[in-house]
Amino acid sequence: MTYIKTGISKTVFVVGLIAAILASSLISVVAMTQLSTTLGLKGEKGDKGDTGATGATGATGATGATGTQGPQGIQGPRGFTTPDYDSGWRSISAGQTLTLVHSLKTTNVYVYAIGMNGAGLVHQLDYGWSTSGLGTEHFGVAWYGLDQDLIYVNRGSADGNWDQVRVMIWKL
Repeated sequence: MTYIKTGISKTVFVVGLIAAILASSLISVVAMTQLSTTLGLKGEKGDKGDTGATGATGATGATGATGTQGPQGIQGPRGFTTPDYDSGWRSISAGQTLTLVHSLKTTNVYVYAIGMNGAGLVHQLDYGWSTSGLGTEHFGVAWYGLDQDLIYVNRGSADGNWDQVRVMIWKL
């Protein structure tokens, strides 16, 4: 039995395929070149567009070594914490005057007084005195007679709240 070959050989097929690819590339280049010249000249450069969103921040690097400590700064003013004089809690009776020796050698001071009743309540009730009736009954505590070394504290004769007094003084 005899077979008759019909068709094309592999070599002819490959050569034809390569020729077809080259021909289509050439047609594309020519078409694009011709179209660009028929559409007109290149225009001016346009305005810059908006800036895009900021990207994510990268990882933080390692902390560097601690530097040397600087010199000590100047001493600031003393704060309003510890008084220059503190009488501590002193018992005081109704109508009594206490003489407190502060020895600060100045009257340029800030005086602060607080009281405590028999139940332990710390207060400033009637601080500086108050009166009732015809002014003959005095309540609370008042200080007076401040000098370079002393201060006097008096409890009103009718007072029932200042069983103890504490006087603190700061130099200004």
